[in-house]
Amino acid sequence: MVSIFTTKTQAQQSNIVPDNTLGAESSQVIANFQKLPIEVITGGATRQINLFHSFQEFNISEGRAAYFFSPSGDIQNILARVTGTNPSGIFGRLGTFGNSSPNLFLINPNGIVFGQNASLDVQGSFVGTTANGVQFGNQGIFSATNPQAAPLLTINPSVLLFNQIQANGGIINQSQAPAGKNPIGEDVAGLRVADNKSLLLVGGNINIDRGSIRAYGGNIELAGLAAPGNVELNIAGDNLGLVIPENVERADVSLSNGAEINVRSAGGGNIKIQARNVNLAGQSILRAGIEKGLGTPDSQGGDITINATGQTKLIDSSFIANVVQERAFGKAGDINIKSTSFALSNGAFLNASLFGQGNGGNIVINARDNISLDGTVSSLSGGIINNVAPTAKGNAGNIQITTGTLKATNGAFISSDTLGKGNGGNIQVTTGSLLVTNGAKISSNTDGVGNGGNITINARDNVTFSGFDSRTKIVSEASSFAFTNAIGNGGEIRITAANLLLKDGGQLATDTSKQGNGGNIFLDIGNTITLDGITDYGLPSLVTTTAKNGNGGNIQIATGSVFLTNGGTISSAHLEGKGNSGSISINARDSVIIDGVLEDVTTIIGKRDIHSSLSSSLSGGEGKGGDIEITTGSLAVTNGGNISGNTEGQGNGGNITINARDTVTFDGGENRLLTKITTFASSNSTGNAGNIQINSKELFVKNNALLSAFSSGLGNGGDIEITTGSLAVTNGGNIIVNTLAQGNGGNITINARDAVTFDGGENGLFTSVNTAALTNSTGKGGDIAITTGSLSVTNGASINGGTDGRGNGGNITINARDTITLDGGQNSSPVLVVTNAGSRSTGNGGNIRINAKELFVKNSAFFGAFSSGSGNAGDIEITTDSLFLSNGGQVSTSNLGQGKAGDINIDSGSTTLNNKSFIAAITSSGDGGNINLTANDRLILRGGSGISTTAGTAQSGGDGGNININSRFIVAIPKENSDITGTGGNVEIYSQGIFGIESRPKLTEKSDITASSEQGVAGVININVPDTSSIQNSFTELSPVIDTNSLIANSCISRGTKRQENSFTITGSGALPTNRPGVAVSTYTTGEVRGVGTTSRSWKKGDPIIEPQGMYRLDNGQLLLSRECSD
Repeated sequence: MVSIFTTKTQAQQSNIVPDNTLGAESSQVIANFQKLPIEVITGGATRQINLFHSFQEFNISEGRAAYFFSPSGDIQNILARVTGTNPSGIFGRLGTFGNSSPNLFLINPNGIVFGQNASLDVQGSFVGTTANGVQFGNQGIFSATNPQAAPLLTINPSVLLFNQIQANGGIINQSQAPAGKNPIGEDVAGLRVADNKSLLLVGGNINIDRGSIRAYGGNIELAGLAAPGNVELNIAGDNLGLVIPENVERADVSLSNGAEINVRSAGGGNIKIQARNVNLAGQSILRAGIEKGLGTPDSQGGDITINATGQTKLIDSSFIANVVQERAFGKAGDINIKSTSFALSNGAFLNASLFGQGNGGNIVINARDNISLDGTVSSLSGGIINNVAPTAKGNAGNIQITTGTLKATNGAFISSDTLGKGNGGNIQVTTGSLLVTNGAKISSNTDGVGNGGNITINARDNVTFSGFDSRTKIVSEASSFAFTNAIGNGGEIRITAANLLLKDGGQLATDTSKQGNGGNIFLDIGNTITLDGITDYGLPSLVTTTAKNGNGGNIQIATGSVFLTNGGTISSAHLEGKGNSGSISINARDSVIIDGVLEDVTTIIGKRDIHSSLSSSLSGGEGKGGDIEITTGSLAVTNGGNISGNTEGQGNGGNITINARDTVTFDGGENRLLTKITTFASSNSTGNAGNIQINSKELFVKNNALLSAFSSGLGNGGDIEITTGSLAVTNGGNIIVNTLAQGNGGNITINARDAVTFDGGENGLFTSVNTAALTNSTGKGGDIAITTGSLSVTNGASINGGTDGRGNGGNITINARDTITLDGGQNSSPVLVVTNAGSRSTGNGGNIRINAKELFVKNSAFFGAFSSGSGNAGDIEITTDSLFLSNGGQVSTSNLGQGKAGDINIDSGSTTLNNKSFIAAITSSGDGGNINLTANDRLILRGGSGISTTAGTAQSGGDGGNININSRFIVAIPKENSDITGTGGNVEIYSQGIFGIESRPKLTEKSDITASSEQGVAGVININVPDTSSIQNSFTELSPVIDTNSLIANSCISRGTKRQENSFTITGSGALPTNRPGVAVSTYTTGEVRGVGTTSRSWKKGDPIIEPQGMYRLDNGQLLLSRECSD
C-alpha cells in the first residue's frame, strides 16, 4: 500500500460503477484517494466474516489502482460482483487494505481481463471467476446474474454457480507487472498473492498470454467451464481449492508466449488446472517444488495437477517442473496429469528431478486415448525427466504413464536417472501400444551412488522401438545402465505385450560398468518378438545385458515366436573384472527364427559383417559366461544367423540348451553363408567352453551350417549332446568339437530315435561330425557317440575323431538299431568314419565301435583308424548281423608313423566284400594291427576285394598283424582275385567250408590266402576246415553243358575190394599247420565199376523206376548218381 499511496502517476480514473442491488449497503468508491491514482472502495454489506460489494461496471485503468477496504478485523472474505453486461478489465493494481487480510473474490460472468500491467496486492487469497454466483452452504446465494440484497451469508463461500455461460465469459491474464521479489530475492512479475496464499481463476476459457501468476508456497488453480454446473469451493485456512463435477463440459486453459505459473518456495505450493484442453506454448512454464537454498529435510513440495477432459499439449520448449533445486532440502511434490490425450513436442518437457537433498517427486500421466512425445527441436529434445542430479542426495521419483497409445519420437525421452547419491526412480508404462522411434528412449540409469530404477511396460497390443536420431546418433531404446561412476546396480526392464518389434537399431539394454550388477530384462510377449535391421551406421536391433566388475543381467523371454533378422541380436556379455555374464532364456511357444547376415557394413568401428545372432560372452576378467536356453516349437537359424556362447576370461563359457517340440534347423541357404551355433574358449581363456545340448523331433544342419564347441585356451572344449527323432547334416553342414591348447576336446553325443544322415550332397561338400585335439594341443580329443535307428553317411560326408597334438584322439561309438550306410555315391566321394592321430601327434588315435543290424560301406566309403605320428592307431570294433562292403568300401586301420596299427574286430552274421572292397590293417614301422573277423553265416569276397594286414617297409621293421577268421562258409570266385593276405602275420581260419579261394605261397591273379612277407619272415596260415572238395568243384569253371544221362550210372555200383581210407594231407603254405583236419576226404572209397551187358536197353514206359540211392565217385574222379549193388 505504501508504494500505491506514493505513486505520482496520474491516469484516467478507473471505471468502477456500483449498482443499487445492495440498497443502503451499496458500495462506495472514493476516487483519487489522497490525490493518488487510486480508487478506494468502502461500504458494502457486512455479514460477520463476509463483506459484499456489487457493481454495474468494474474496471481498473492502466496506471491506477483499486483497493477494497476491510472495516473490521473479522472480515475474512470480500466478495465483489459485477451485475452489468461487460467484462472487467484489470489493467492496474487490484488490492485490499484495512483492518484484516481478507480473501478477495472478483465475480463477473462476462469475463475478466488482466492486462500487461495488472497486479494484485491482496493479503489473503484471490479468486477471479466468471461464475453467475457464489453459494454459501444452505444460507443462500450471492448472485451476479440475479442480484438481490445480500441475505444473511455469514459462512465461507462453498460453491461457485455457473448457471449460464456467456460467450465472452473467459479470463485472460497478460500481466507482466513487477510483483516484488521471490523467496530467494529475485525480481519477479505478474499476478501475485501473498506467500502461502491461493490464487484461483475460474471461468470459461482461460488464457495466460505472456503473463505470470505467482503464489509462492500457496495454491494456484485454473478451471474452465463451458456448460452450467456447480464448482465446489473448499476453504481450509489459507488454502482454497476447487472441485469440478466430472459430467460438466469444460472450457480450455492455455499458456502462451512465455507465460508462467509459479508456486515454488520452501515447501508447499500446488498448481491445479481443470479444463477441456490445456495448452502450453512458446516456452510457457508451470513451476513448483522447493527453491534454491530453501527447505528443511522435512519440507514437502506441493503437486502440479492437470485434469483435462480433452488434450493436454506442451510445445516450443514449454515445460512443467516440480523439483527440489540446488542446495534445497525436502521432498518434491508430484506432477499428475489426467487427460484424454497428452502431447509434448519441440523440446517441451516434464521435470520432477532432485537437484538438492531429499527425494524427487513422481510423474503420473493418465491419457485415455494417446500420448505423443516428439523431441524435434534444433538444439535439444524434450520428454519426461525424473532424475537425481550429480550434486543431489536422495532418490528420484517414479514415472507412471497410462494411455491408449504412447508414441515417443525424434529424440524424445522418458528418463529416471540417478547421477548423484540415490536410487533412480522406476518407470511404468501401461498402454494399448507403444511406439518409440528416431532416437527416442526410455531410460532409468545410474552414474552415482545408487541403483538404477526399473522400467516396466505393459501393452495390450504392440511395443515398437525403431530407428535412431540422426543428430545425436542415439538409437531408440529402453535402457537401464550403471555407468562408469556408478556404485550400484542397474535396473530391470520388464515388457508385457502382444507383440514386440525392435527395428533398424531399436534396443533394449541394461549395463553395469563398474561395481554393480546389470539389470535383468524380462519380455512376456503373447505373439511375436521381432528384431530386424540396423542403423545407418551399423548398430543392430538389439536386446542386450552387459557387465563390467559385476554380474550382467539375465534376459528372460516368454512369447509365441521370436524373429531375429537382418542383424537382429540378443546378447549378454561380461567385458572385464569380476562377475558373470547374464543368462538368456527364451520360451517361444511356436518358433524361434534367427536369419540373415548383412555383409561388409560400414559401422563406427569400420566395415564388418553383422549377423543375426543370439550370444553370451565372457570377454575378460573372472566369472562365468551366461547360459542360453531356448524352449520352442521349432528353431531355425539360417542364412548367416548364429547362436554363440564364448569365453575369453578366467571362467567357463556359458552352455547352450535347445528344447524344440518339432524341428531345429541350421541352414546356410543357397549362398551357403556360415550359419552356426558355437561355444568357444579363446586362447586367452582359462575356463572351459560351454556345452551345447539340443533336444528336438528333427534336427537339420545344412549348407555350411556349423555346430561347434571349441577351446584354444587352458580349458576344455564343450560337449555337444543331441537328442532327436532324426538328424540330417547335409551339403556342407558340420558338427565340430575341437581343442587347440591344454584342455581336452569336448564330446559329441547323438541320440536319434529314428535316423541320422550325413550327406555332402551332389557336389560332395565337406560335411562332418568331428572331434579333434589340434596341433600344439596337449589335451585329449573328444569322443563321438551316436545312437540311432539308422545312420547314413554319404557323398563326401565324414565322422572324424582325431588328434594332432600330445593327447589321444577321441573314440567313435555308433549304435544303430537297424542300418548303417556309408556311401560315397556315384562320384565315389570319400565318405569317412575315422579316428586319426596326425603326423605331429604323440598321442594315440581313438577307437571306433560300431553296432548295427546291417552295415553297408560302399562307393569308396570307409571306416578307418589311422595314425601318422608316434602314437598308435585306434582299434575298430564292428558288431552287426550283416556287413556289406562294395565298390571300394573299406574298413581299415593304419599307422604310417612309429606306432602300431589298430586292431579290427568284426562280429557279424554275414560279411560281404565286393568290387575292390577291403578290410585292412597297415603299419609302416610298427606292428601291424590284427584283424579278427567272425561271420556266423558266411564271408563272401568278390571282385578283387580283400582282407589284409601289412607291416613294415624296406627301411622299417615291424611285425605284420594276424588275421583270424571264423566263418561257417568262406566264398570267393577264383578268377576275381579276392585275397586274404597276412603280410608277415599269421592267418588262422575256422570254417565249415571255403570255396573259390585257396592258400598259396604268394599272391596270384586268382583269389588267394597268403601270409608272405617281402621284408621279413612269412606268417603262418592255419585253416581249420572239413573236406568240401565236392562243393569246391562247383566253383570250377564248367565245361560245355553235357547230357545229364552221362551223370547217371545204368548199373549198380560195386564197392572195391581194397580199402584205402588212410591219407595224409598238406594244406596252406609258408609253414606246417599246428593241427590237421580230422575229416576224411570222402565217405567211401571207390573201386571197380561192373560193366553193363550189351543186351541192356533203354528204359521205356512201363519199366520199373529205380531211384539212385547216392552219389558215387569213380576212380577217375567222376561223380555219378546210382545205387549200391546187392550181394
